[in-house]
Amino acid sequence: MEFTTRWALPALLSAFSIIGCLYKVYCFEAQEMDYGLFTNIIWNFSQGNGWHTSLYAGQERVNFLADHLALFIPLISPAYILFPSPYTLSILHGAAYTATFFLVPVIVREIWRSAGREDYLHAALFLTLALSVFKGFTAAWRFQSHMTTLTMPFVLCALIALHRNALKWAAFWCVLLTLGQERSALATFGVGTYAMFITGNPRFGFATCLFATSYFFAAVKWIIPSFSPITGRYIYTSSINPLHDLWGKLLFSLNLFVYWFMLPLAGKRAILAMVSIGPLVAVGLISNRSAMYSFGNQYQDYASVFLCVASAHGFLWISKKKLFVKIPKYVLLTTGIACITFSANYSFHSLPVRTILKIQKIPHIEQLNADISHYQNIPTKMTVYATPLIVTRFALRKNLQHLSVSALRRPIQSGIIFIAPRFHTPKELQDMLATIAANPTLRLAADTGELLVYESI
Repeated sequence: MEFTTRWALPALLSAFSIIGCLYKVYCFEAQEMDYGLFTNIIWNFSQGNGWHTSLYAGQERVNFLADHLALFIPLISPAYILFPSPYTLSILHGAAYTATFFLVPVIVREIWRSAGREDYLHAALFLTLALSVFKGFTAAWRFQSHMTTLTMPFVLCALIALHRNALKWAAFWCVLLTLGQERSALATFGVGTYAMFITGNPRFGFATCLFATSYFFAAVKWIIPSFSPITGRYIYTSSINPLHDLWGKLLFSLNLFVYWFMLPLAGKRAILAMVSIGPLVAVGLISNRSAMYSFGNQYQDYASVFLCVASAHGFLWISKKKLFVKIPKYVLLTTGIACITFSANYSFHSLPVRTILKIQKIPHIEQLNADISHYQNIPTKMTVYATPLIVTRFALRKNLQHLSVSALRRPIQSGIIFIAPRFHTPKELQDMLATIAANPTLRLAADTGELLVYESI
């Protein structure tokens, strides 16, 4: 019975999440820039094109290592040899995202057992639900494709290994975690602090922190800049501004704990575990990019799982109090439901279940997918130009560019252009079509009502 109860909730949450991932791609709702970008990068690597980034043509970042040190890409690129599809990354992302639902009960059990207790199940279910509706976590689902989210389960794997004193496995998971991208090293640093402050492994913790710090600074000060011969620096250095939007950063910092119901601050061990998010949050607080210190994008993926673990320690501390034991079960249940509802209401627009509830037969989406399917065998020498929301359908190509008015002003040779009118404002569409009409190198090849196709003459 315990086994069934323990895995039923993660399985249900996983079903909604994975189906939602696929549906977002099918309905052209996947985050328009990054999903096509990362699909293209990984596919290019699988084809022996190295770190070539088709959508960054003409930029320093055409070699993606000039943007991020995402060494996890070679490890997942074989998936595109076996399953070359625009949906492949969505499946990988869904699998990584939902793996956390199955790992949370495991880490909660380890934390409870370290205190000599086995009655962990109710806490595990509550924290799994709390994670599933925490906006910092659900936003990572909404912005599917990022290497940090794909490596997010390795945080929990490393912490579980630490609790079991399996240090070799903990080191293994830390290495995999670090390969995500340069920001992943900050999560590895968090694993190191957890080892020092929680599991009593100071040597391992110190070595892990030293490794993570060295890796991070080597990445941003030397490795990534070495792939940017023009600027010779880390591209995001210009975003550093600690004094920018102090009020917004303060509210963000408070909400990190409010939407975990203050559990990461409940007791000494919870606070020590919560220290693990320090570097991850700090890079957001020193930035002038609002996405870095908000819950609308993927940037809180690692912090979310660390906060969940800290909350497990906080829950354990509270459960030991005599007052807690005396509270009737129906009051605890009602309070738990109220907490989950409170957090779910805040994150409603990024919840997978909301996407599932929107599923219905949408004729124009079906028609657009059918129209695009007729153009999957375009000669490799031709360059595909596509508007952002449909570029993912053509991302498995080396010659691929985002469509823009500036690109349309130039002569187009050996190119084909795809425009989905309904994904543009009337003004955008008008400007684009007027520019095409003035370009003598282009002709209209097809107009299905949902898709405009132009070819070079």
